[in-house]
Amino acid sequence: MKSEVVLVRIQAASGLVFALFLAVHLANLAFAAGGAPAYDAFQRAARTGYQLPLLEAVVLGAMLVHAAVSVVRLLRSRGSPAPRRSIGARLHRIAGLFLLVFFAGHVAATRGASVFGGVFPEFAGVAFTLRWIPLYFYPYYTLLALFGLYHGARGVMLALPRLGVSVGRVRRWMIGALALLAVMLLAGLTRMAREPAPRGEVPYAAWLARIGVR
Repeated sequence: MKSEVVLVRIQAASGLVFALFLAVHLANLAFAAGGAPAYDAFQRAARTGYQLPLLEAVVLGAMLVHAAVSVVRLLRSRGSPAPRRSIGARLHRIAGLFLLVFFAGHVAATRGASVFGGVFPEFAGVAFTLRWIPLYFYPYYTLLALFGLYHGARGVMLALPRLGVSVGRVRRWMIGALALLAVMLLAGLTRMAREPAPRGEVPYAAWLARIGVR
């Protein structure tokens, strides 16, 4: 029992650390509704902070710890009587599993381009992928954004009380705030999908061609 309490607190603390990065990441997508200049300006400003080596290591470490502890707790619960879960709790778990499956590929496709190719996808790169394979990337980005928003927000509401912090009245306006943010995220994706193709080669697309992906 004591070890379970420790795991819960580690899961909560690591989730909160990663939630800070996730909030910035999702805010960036919301800015896409304003077009490429707004999206790229926000991302360039934000990554001067979250791509500092130490901070990046903390964020990645928090994500890996959170995922590992979540998997350990999930495996421990197998064989035990399954508690009745609300729809919200089930969706939280589904969203977490989705993010766990696609997280590594997302990092490789985005951060890998900048580390190994010196190219940042930015607005033009994401818009290119939506034109390139729309039947895959539009559902992928949509689920990644909405699941990330829901799992992150609900996770914060679960984590804070486990660390002794009261969320109080926050729950009352949480649904409205989540709905508004979801609309903003979808507006950003829609703007990217409808953006006309640039006349020149998109740097991110050129990098994908160089490594043989397309």
